[in-house]
Amino acid sequence: EQRRAQIVENRPDYVRAIVRGTGRYRVEIRFSNGDVLNPEYRCGCPYFEEHGGCKHIWATLRQAESQRLLPKLDLARPSAS
Repeated sequence: EQRRAQIVENRPDYVRAIVRGTGRYRVEIRFSNGDVLNPEYRCGCPYFEEHGGCKHIWATLRQAESQRLLPKLDLARPSAS
């Protein structure tokens, strides 16, 4: 099985991929201040231009997760004092 999302650049706060579908689309995901739950993202596909989120972003997130490239989600809660 071939991967449709190929990670071409990654940093602790940024992932860029090329995703193959009906075309080849560039996807960028940025985690401002390490905020995994509210990333900024963009895709070059027509659907994203019209509607926002798209399956190419999801494919990139899944691929980045499988390669352990996403920032860690800190579920630790501050202790009550």
